[in-house]
Amino acid sequence: PNFVLGRNHAEPAQQLKFYDIKIAFFGRFCRLKGLHVFIKALIQLAGEGLHPSQLFFIGSAVVENGENTVVLIRRIAEEKNWSNVHIFESWNTSQAISFMLQERAIAVLPSLLETYSLTLLECLLMGVPVVHSDVGEMKSMAAFRSNIVRSGSVESLTVVLRSILLKKTIFRDTLSFDINSARSKTLSVLSLKPTVDFFLGRNCSLVTVGIATRDRHHQLLSALRGFARQTCCCFSILVLNT
Repeated sequence: PNFVLGRNHAEPAQQLKFYDIKIAFFGRFCRLKGLHVFIKALIQLAGEGLHPSQLFFIGSAVVENGENTVVLIRRIAEEKNWSNVHIFESWNTSQAISFMLQERAIAVLPSLLETYSLTLLECLLMGVPVVHSDVGEMKSMAAFRSNIVRSGSVESLTVVLRSILLKKTIFRDTLSFDINSARSKTLSVLSLKPTVDFFLGRNCSLVTVGIATRDRHHQLLSALRGFARQTCCCFSILVLNT
């Protein structure tokens, strides 16, 4: 990691309960991606004595109000005496998702502005449990309704993270997540390996087919079966829920 913060034992430690749950902010470290909402929710939970065992920030820094946001994260972590804070910069999505799967971390995407979030789709496809906001198409992409929070709402995010830390919200095991069991009908047909390869940058196909659809589950399945009968097997299918 670029930065790892350990507890300063020379200062009085805040009485926090460290739960064996790992949480990762995933996205650019900026206000539009909900960084400040995420930090405020963590501060509120810390006031209740709750804190994850590991806290990851995975993304890239920006400059807001004249301050680099990585510097902001470090400063707040030190002020609040949080331990085990890790910052990872300049990772591509494949590296980030592989890391979160390995660590069995819960990704948090509290964006204030999104259209069609490929980051959320990649997490759902690969089985990373996600807490995300309800902006744009993110709400309709959700596999489990309990992980949606109101955009820009510190209280809404705090409620969900508190439930996770207290293990009242149960996610499926990240390594045995079956996308076909997801409630979203559109996502349930996206388990084809070529599609996963496409989103993870491993697209070596000769042809990429784009299908835009909304609430046409049966017609979409018929279209996919048609592609499966083709003699050419080197193709990717990109399904967009419009």
